[in-house]
Amino acid sequence: MLKGLLLVAKEAGSLVVAEGIENQEEASVLTRNNVDLAQGLCPSIHVF
Repeated sequence: MLKGLLLVAKEAGSLVVAEGIENQEEASVLTRNNVDLAQGLCPSIHVF
């Protein structure tokens, strides 16, 4: 489902922002799927 939503957003020319990132696994999934920006509650993770 994530890939489909990202595809629609990218095709529409939207900037994709993920919020509520809490761990490295979530950050890695978002990085692999080309999310433009991310914000979360875990200060020890420096995503992008």
